[in-house]
Amino acid sequence: MRDIDSKSMIIGVLGTLLIFACMGATENMGDITVNSIKVLNDGTGGFIEIMNGDGKRIAFVGVNDGQDGGTVKTYNGSGFETSFIGTMDDNQYGGMMINNSEGLANISIGVDTSGNGFMETYDNQLNMNIFIGAGGDGHGYLSTYNSEDIRTAYLGTSISGNGMISTLAKDGDLTTYLGMGEESGGGQLSTYNSDGKETSYLGTAKNGTGIIQTSNGDGKATAYLGTSENDAGMISVMNPDDDSRVFIGKDYIRTYNKDGKATAYLGTSENNIGMISVMNPDDDSRVFIGKDYIRTYNGDGKETVFLGTGESGIGFLQTNNKLGERVGYFGSGKKQNGMAALYDRYGDLGWVEDGMQ
Repeated sequence: MRDIDSKSMIIGVLGTLLIFACMGATENMGDITVNSIKVLNDGTGGFIEIMNGDGKRIAFVGVNDGQDGGTVKTYNGSGFETSFIGTMDDNQYGGMMINNSEGLANISIGVDTSGNGFMETYDNQLNMNIFIGAGGDGHGYLSTYNSEDIRTAYLGTSISGNGMISTLAKDGDLTTYLGMGEESGGGQLSTYNSDGKETSYLGTAKNGTGIIQTSNGDGKATAYLGTSENDAGMISVMNPDDDSRVFIGKDYIRTYNKDGKATAYLGTSENNIGMISVMNPDDDSRVFIGKDYIRTYNGDGKETVFLGTGESGIGFLQTNNKLGERVGYFGSGKKQNGMAALYDRYGDLGWVEDGMQ
């Protein structure tokens, strides 16, 4: 059987209606049956039916069943309605429906009760899988749904009027968000776990700089990559259960214990020389490694050991008592000979031995 082009059919039907309308202006023709076309009036309004070669209805133009609005419907050879264009029976707005071979809706286009246009698509179980339209706030969006009629993705406008994309798990829990940050005012990409806790953030910080942040399963921050207060790059790795962390800045690395007190520093000193400092956070004791020396300090901040090169370019080892007074020296003397010296607790020389033969 020859296929019927729906566009041509509708044009032909409308043309026929125009001819009949013109004729009806001067004469009431009543019901008409011409081969495969019927023009009838059943008491509720006129309609046109078109039949195929087997006498089965394949198109209908008239008043929707039990309604006041007009419709155009098409049918397949099995008698199932395959398309509908006309006035919807629930809100008096125009609409369109495209159905499958069993007459079940696959695509619906229309206007909701708020006057907003929309389009919906359905699977073969009549579960909606795509919606394109506007929400109650008038913002446009596109949503996808799984076979359980649970939303799985959203592309559209947020409550604040900014564009956004979000994906959701099969149970409807948010998994990713791409859009505008409400606090920062900049773009962001966030991921979430099954408990709804944010696990990663890529976007703009409150100060307007870019950041990357990761969090544990409870939503507590574990790592941060971004810009410091002095506009230099930084990395911070944290223990979310206390204040211990490792901080990498512009030209240094610093570590902190669980109380947030510094324990080690590797970087550049104020005079632009590399240095390492290992500290006891509970007092002033520490080990300090500079350009050409090592120094140790006790809990009172007094220097106890020096190993390195002095101002005269001589290498030596010096030990001090807890008051910081020199008590021992091993190194080079004024004549470049090896020497050892011992001092009393007040720093006065008590014994010396020169290496010269």
